[in-house]
Amino acid sequence: MLTYGDLDVDEPDLTVPHPRMHERAFVLAPLLELDADPRLPGGRHATALRLGPSALSGVRPFAPPLRAPAAAR
Repeated sequence: MLTYGDLDVDEPDLTVPHPRMHERAFVLAPLLELDADPRLPGGRHATALRLGPSALSGVRPFAPPLRAPAAAR
């Protein structure tokens, strides 16, 4: 579990938001697709990271993006 809304959890077996998620491109790339500026550990946000253009370049999606079904007519 990476985040859960604005909830902070600090239990022996669970810390939310995940304390090192901002250090892992394979976590940030899909998270940034869901939320343009997610909350990170310490109350910071992704925009505060100032990621360079190559920061997420090595991350490749495992599957194609999901497509919403066409609306019924």
